[in-house]
Amino acid sequence: MVDGAEQSTLIAKLRLVAEKQAAKDPTFASLRLIGKTLIDEIRKLVDQGETDVTLGAFISRDNEVKFVRPIARNQNAQSEIVTTLRRLSVAGQILGGACGSILQRPLVPNGPSVPFIEAHIELVNGMAIRSAVPLDISLLEKGVPGKSGVTLPVYARKVEPRIFLQTPSI
Repeated sequence: MVDGAEQSTLIAKLRLVAEKQAAKDPTFASLRLIGKTLIDEIRKLVDQGETDVTLGAFISRDNEVKFVRPIARNQNAQSEIVTTLRRLSVAGQILGGACGSILQRPLVPNGPSVPFIEAHIELVNGMAIRSAVPLDISLLEKGVPGKSGVTLPVYARKVEPRIFLQTPSI
């Protein structure tokens, strides 16, 4: 396993780069704001004992992040949240929307699966990404067990919009 100090240094540097990029790029700032807030809230809910967490979030017109909880606590929870966020987007009431849930993903290619928070994040400008980070934040800060050298078990990619299907005029 990597030296914890070396891994912590990498994570601190990456956070600094993200903060600097957010200061220069409003799109990146909005993606980071909604994504980080959603992931932090899901971790908090799990720490409070919730086991099956699906949660939505949106950036309101006054740049506040607010949460959307599904009524149903089943496999339709994500669809329910996306439908709610889509309605808000069509009405021009939100600048960004996200839906996050916990699922099992391999920690490293061909490695053991662990709980990840997967988030689908969209902005009114058409940017849509899906990313995943380990639920257990220590896997970021201490490193991946059994791996030598620093590692970043994070996934991200651009995807097709599901919330902002048309760009509203706001």
